[in-house]
Amino acid sequence: MLWRKGLAAVAAALVVTACGTATGEGPAAVPGPVSAADLAKVTLKVGDQKGGVKSLLTAANLLRGTPYKIEWATFTSGPPLLEAASAGAIDAGRVGNTPPIFAAAAKAKIKVVSVSRSNVEREAVLVPPDSPLRDVASLKGKTIGVAKGSSAHGQLLNTLHNAGLSTKDVKLSFQKASTVKRGSGGGHRSGGSTAGDGDFSNDANFGDASKHGSGGDETLDDQIIEETMMKHYRGLVPCLMQERHRSPGVSEMSVDFVVRGTGKVSAVKVNGQKGGSFANCVLGRMPTFPKYNGNKTIASWSMSMR
Repeated sequence: MLWRKGLAAVAAALVVTACGTATGEGPAAVPGPVSAADLAKVTLKVGDQKGGVKSLLTAANLLRGTPYKIEWATFTSGPPLLEAASAGAIDAGRVGNTPPIFAAAAKAKIKVVSVSRSNVEREAVLVPPDSPLRDVASLKGKTIGVAKGSSAHGQLLNTLHNAGLSTKDVKLSFQKASTVKRGSGGGHRSGGSTAGDGDFSNDANFGDASKHGSGGDETLDDQIIEETMMKHYRGLVPCLMQERHRSPGVSEMSVDFVVRGTGKVSAVKVNGQKGGSFANCVLGRMPTFPKYNGNKTIASWSMSMR
């Protein structure tokens, strides 16, 4: 696949945390020492993106022996992570440079507590392997897909600017997160099942005709997926704890699931497995999502405990 490096922009990584309403002027007082017994009762809820902080800390062997528990919630990009932080669903998270700007404009309840600098050479604009496009200037008049408010969005704007282009010279197509996919058509199923690859097939979406007269082709928005899971994820913790009791080495739960147009989850895969006690437990505890005019949405979500 042909790729082009981003030009003359600095990608910054920021740590954010939800914050409450200030009760006075000046900086907050530094809290006193906390005993090991008290720390053992603490669970830190951390937002991450796939292949992000958790992967780095695990590779560096820095997650062993922490005096408190960590619950990881994986997000598709920075904007939904910051929305969760603003809502108090997570305590901290790491994002790129652009999402906090959009979040601040929306008056999100977040605070930047640390900033780092990364190598912009890793940023790229991707095109198909047989594309005739060879440089940024050749993007003029073309359609570019990007996640709105993400670091990639900011990087793209800088790349266009440095090539003498602006958003008026291209068409931006704001993409949903890749974890939310359209599902194949078929009859509505009110019952759940942990098996059957047909549930997870990703063809055309013909609509849920049993609940919506004409049957639409809508899918659930990734933001709705994130918000619903962050609100109800604690209901899945017992499933992970039970599995850890059976297999002490298990600390992660990666869930692929199918949400029907009725909002009910009809099938799940847990850590790639379609059946078994772990998957059955998760299926029975999955939340109900908002109804929508479509047959199904295939989505994924993950969490871990240390």
